[in-house]
Amino acid sequence: MHLVILSHNRPECLRRLLQDVAVPMAQRGMQVTLVDNASGRDVRTLLRAFNDIPNLEILFLGENAGVAKGRNAGFRRSTREIVVYLDDDSLIDPEVLEHVPRRFDAMPDAGILAFRVVHGESGEAQNEHGPACTMVGNFHGAGHAIRKEVLDQAGYLDETCFFGAEEVELSMHALVGGGTTVYVPDLLVRHFSVHRSGTDRVRRRVHWARNYAMVLFRYLPPGVAVLFTARLLASYLWWGFKDLKFPAIVLPFAGAHGALRGIRTRNPLPPEGVAFYRNPATRPEIGNVSLISKLLRHGAAPAYPEHRD
Repeated sequence: MHLVILSHNRPECLRRLLQDVAVPMAQRGMQVTLVDNASGRDVRTLLRAFNDIPNLEILFLGENAGVAKGRNAGFRRSTREIVVYLDDDSLIDPEVLEHVPRRFDAMPDAGILAFRVVHGESGEAQNEHGPACTMVGNFHGAGHAIRKEVLDQAGYLDETCFFGAEEVELSMHALVGGGTTVYVPDLLVRHFSVHRSGTDRVRRRVHWARNYAMVLFRYLPPGVAVLFTARLLASYLWWGFKDLKFPAIVLPFAGAHGALRGIRTRNPLPPEGVAFYRNPATRPEIGNVSLISKLLRHGAAPAYPEHRD
């Protein structure tokens, strides 16, 4: 296996991940690549202490290249059949990590394994999909595993997704080639995610609106893409108007921009893939659940879907 970690300005989280997971796995012979996405001096100083660890490679990017491009820089270094990815604010038990190859062996059609992710302190589930292994719409970015052949065939993560929708884009791209994304609940990751606020939060919401629209129009039939995008934008707009500091009016323009990009790069799913994503039971939701269902379920206007930071 090959462990890839993407780092950006979280030195304390990164120190814990290196000491508890990356170094022990490198010492067991796992290939480990840490990609630093142009962090500040604190992270660069920390990483100097790990320069000489066998099997541990550190790549320094000259700029913050975004999530997709940063992950890809590590993925492309892989010489192993399975790539495991962890965010720098995630943790996984090394003994749990050792089970990944056996899970792939037991599920030959699985191209991507979606780990179960809970908040590192509260234990709150961030992608709960039940107690059994099940096919899902996309994996959680904080921790997952991918067959290297899927990356080679799918063309890696879409680097136009600076942040947001890169997971569902790769899951759909893999499904075009026949590789499913399977949720494996016993592969547990603790994710010490933080609440975003201010300009950074606004910027992320705009990225989500554009990127999800791009993915929907790239892979789904036009009518389905229009419907799903409208549902997502309605939820996004409701969230934006609730937060008076957020200029919600920019979201439809971001969605329109994404839709045009998706139309220009069409790569339609096979009929069975379209049926899977149209199913209201498919999770995580990407517009496949009607607004009426949300209103009936929550008794209020649909809230903005909480994406994981």
